[in-house]
This record gives sequence, C-alpha cells and structure tokens, in this order.
Amino acid sequence: MDMRKMQGKVPHLTTYEEQVRALAKWPDVREIKQPDQFVDAPYISGEMVKHKLNTIFGPAGWGYEITRWPELVQIGKAAFYYCELNVWFDFANGISIRRPAVGMVPIQGKIETAGINQVRMAIEGAITDAIKGAASTLGPALGLGLNDITVERAVMGNRAAREGKTDKQHIDDLYGGNGKVSEPAWVVELRKKAANGKQQPATQAQIGLVAGKLAEATEWKDEGRHTFLRVVFGKASTKELTWGEARAVLDWLIAGKDPDTNDYVIRPEAADQMAELIRAEQERMGQQELPLG
Repeated sequence: MDMRKMQGKVPHLTTYEEQVRALAKWPDVREIKQPDQFVDAPYISGEMVKHKLNTIFGPAGWGYEITRWPELVQIGKAAFYYCELNVWFDFANGISIRRPAVGMVPIQGKIETAGINQVRMAIEGAITDAIKGAASTLGPALGLGLNDITVERAVMGNRAAREGKTDKQHIDDLYGGNGKVSEPAWVVELRKKAANGKQQPATQAQIGLVAGKLAEATEWKDEGRHTFLRVVFGKASTKELTWGEARAVLDWLIAGKDPDTNDYVIRPEAADQMAELIRAEQERMGQQELPLG
C-alpha cells in the first residue's frame, strides 16, 4: 500500500500513525545547532524545522496567520522585532491543531545604522522564531525537550573529548568506523574533505552550482537536495555551506564538462550513491519509498 503522495512535488507522510511516529523521534545530532551568542541552549534551525514540517505534513498541511504584525521593540539598548502568530497543522486523519506563538529576533548592530537587509532579516527571523516555537510543541523531532539539561548534556557530550583536536580528528572520531555512527564510506570521505577545506562561507557561484547539480542528480529534485544536505552536513540549505563543503560536494558530484554544451556532467556513481542515501533516510524516518514513475 502506497503510504505517501506528491503534494506540490514534495513527498510527505500521508497517515496519522506515520506522522506521530516521525514527530516522536529525536533529531539527528547533526540537525542540532550548538548555543551561540543569541541562543543559550541547543536548537534546531528555522530552515530545518520548515523542511521537517513539509516532510511530515506537506507544504499544504501546515501554515500560519499573523495576528500581530512584526513591530520594533526596545529592550534596554537592544532592538528587536516582535510578532504573534496562530500556526496550524493538519494531520492526515483530519485532526487540525492550532498553536498561538510569539517570535522575537534582535536587529544585528545598532538600530540607528541598520540597513534594509538587517531589518528584513529581523522581521523574517521573528516570524520563523514563532513557527519554531509552535512546531516544537508537537514532539522531539521539531525541538521539544532540547532545553532539558539531560538533552543538553547528551548533545554536547563530545565537547570535552574534542578539546585539543582538529576538525579532521573530530570528524575521524565521529565517522571513522569506531562504531558511533555507521555510514557509507563515501559520506565519511566527503565530510573529511570538507573539514580540510576553507571554512569561510561558500561563494554565490558555488551555492548556485551545488544547488542546481544536486537537484539535477536525483529524481526527488529539490527535496532530494535538502535531504542530502541534512544527512551529510546537517545543513538545511546550500546557503549554509562552507567553501570547503561546497568544494567537496562538487569534486564528488561532477565528472567534468561536456565538450559540446560546456555543461557540467554529473558522475553516474555519485547519482546512484545519492539515491541510496535518500532511500535509506526515508526508511529511517519511517517512510515508504516514493514511486515517481
């Protein structure tokens, strides 16, 4: 029995039981971001939460209405954009859940000198923050419990062991065949090459080429690209890649240029490896394989 369907060309779960099981699973450690200057506990990025919502409910199975439009608020010397939403989630059995949520994100830098891009990012961030808060009430897969001290310890448990080690050594520890994570050898090698590359953000040219070629390499197109990035690097978008990660992907994916068209040619072996990785992730998430023929 086919348990999945295409909705806007995005594969997603189509039974209530599958959706509940997916929501109850703890996120992969690579999906969890570490605390930073703005967040004091482990968290899942907004892009990753939206990706999971699309995977579980489909793009038409969740949404939100803005009940209080983003507005500027001042707290001490810091300026934030604040908003209020009603977020809804439609389960496959007809149950619809609505969650009120608030979102607040600071403006980077001083408000007096903030440019249009800084304001836009803060407004979009406030809306995303509210979506994340509402989604996290549905289960661990979307962030429920990540503030618990026991979960923080589990997520951050490798920090002490990593002290004094290079990124390459840390990658070896996690994916070097010591039993902690069992993954294909090509994925392990891809991460090693990425860790040895430059760690500054990928260039726009790299981002565009990686996005286009990953989507071209799989029959799942953009959804396949997102799954690949999440599994291999714990990233929700090509925009999050480092220069080293983008270079490693392109070296693995592209065989060369077609002399007639001057287009980059995808290695058949890489396309096969990517397809196997996506199918394995579908099985891990409790999904049946999507028939696309």
